[in-house]
Amino acid sequence: MILFLAIAILVLAAAIVLLFAMMGELTARLPRLGVGYRDPGVRPLPEVRIGARATHWPSELLQLANQDDAACLVVLSTACATCEDVAQQMAEHLPHGSQVPTGIAVSCADRRAGEEFVQRHGLARFPVYVDERGDWVSREFGARTSPSGLVLRQGVVDAAYVFGDVAALEKAIISSSNNNGSEVDVA
Repeated sequence: MILFLAIAILVLAAAIVLLFAMMGELTARLPRLGVGYRDPGVRPLPEVRIGARATHWPSELLQLANQDDAACLVVLSTACATCEDVAQQMAEHLPHGSQVPTGIAVSCADRRAGEEFVQRHGLARFPVYVDERGDWVSREFGARTSPSGLVLRQGVVDAAYVFGDVAALEKAIISSSNNNGSEVDVA
């Protein structure tokens, strides 16, 4: 019995070593993306209801509902690593000449976590709504993915994107605006 157990442990150890070697080989074959790489892709988000109009707007975001031209509602989550990077990009990029009025909905487990996220990333200069459990964006627009950007025209969702690069999202919004709101292939 002990001999059988010893052989089983030896085979298991060899399998684990082989597995790690295979993972190392796979990693070596992947392209080197480099530190600070951001996926420039902006992909449509099909779960969001295009044409939806919120029945209720939080006072913090009401100005987005009244924009004649394109406005953007960025949906971030406190539990999302990419959202951390997007929040940092927004703090650095958008206040310095964004062409698209932008607001933020921070989905979080509780208000304190959302407020801490806003404070940590310096997002208070934007219209920000702390959306506990993501209830508001989910109920009003069907948005359950972050980071996402909802393009609004007069408070109606015109397009919705999943993104990781703020500049790419802004470019997609401006491009769709220049095409009279028609859908743009940005992936």
